Amino acid sequence: MSGRKPNSNAKLRNLPPEQKTALTDWLVDEGISYAEAKDRLKEEFGISTSTGALSNFWDKECFTLKFRRARTVAEELVGVMRESDDSFDEATLKAIGQRAFNLAVAQDADVDDLAALTKIMGDSARLKLAQKKLELDINKWRSAVKSKVEIGLDALQDEIKGNPEALALFDQMKAIFLNSVEVAEG
Repeated sequence: MSGRKPNSNAKLRNLPPEQKTALTDWLVDEGISYAEAKDRLKEEFGISTSTGALSNFWDKECFTLKFRRARTVAEELVGVMRESDDSFDEATLKAIGQRAFNLAVAQDADVDDLAALTKIMGDSARLKLAQKKLELDINKWRSAVKSKVEIGLDALQDEIKGNPEALALFDQMKAIFLNSVEVAEG
């Protein structure tokens, strides 16, 4: 035997698929440090490696995966925002997508940051829907009130027919009322 130490880079590159997937998940999804990854590899798979080997593994196996996943997350979030609310312009959607991408890529990012961003966007969409519903409810209420008042005015007009002074006052009152309704609606 040559007595030469096995290349730890080769060890990581040639891991069985389930171990390679586990290491990739630890580094990409969980964002653990190389020191933690070294300890886990030793504990779970009995593999000793170096920080340099883990760095090389990251460069070759994890880097593009992490950025691809981050881009997917950002694109999905922008897609959801585009479908759920048409009030966001392209510049805003691009900014939201960039922020989501940055959060997904950041080494020290907290998944809660991305969840908070999505919640804010969802809350914004729900708020706009609630505002539209409130506007519709107010318009229905105004129409109902206007109809009832008009019915009352018509009944009053029928009562005062034949009294020219009362009809003149009634016409002035009706004009004031209709004007105030138009102002309130506008």
